[in-house]
Amino acid sequence: MLIALAMCRCGGRIATTVGITHAVLTVTVVVLTANHYWLDAATAAVVLAFAVSTERAAVGIAAALRARAAPVVQIQQGALS
Repeated sequence: MLIALAMCRCGGRIATTVGITHAVLTVTVVVLTANHYWLDAATAAVVLAFAVSTERAAVGIAAALRARAAPVVQIQQGALS
């Protein structure tokens, strides 16, 4: 699912299609081969959603902190001469 998310966010239409297809096929194969259960896939989706929301919050906090930082004052050359 993480690969699909990355391909959707960073790629074009073809990459998005391939990413979603990869996620669907991976979940289908895992469930059909009885290596894992649907609950594992649902748990992975919850973990991914948490990771994405945490990343977005961190980016927002970082942007707010940069905005609050003291502005840089630039002095023109020769202004203090």
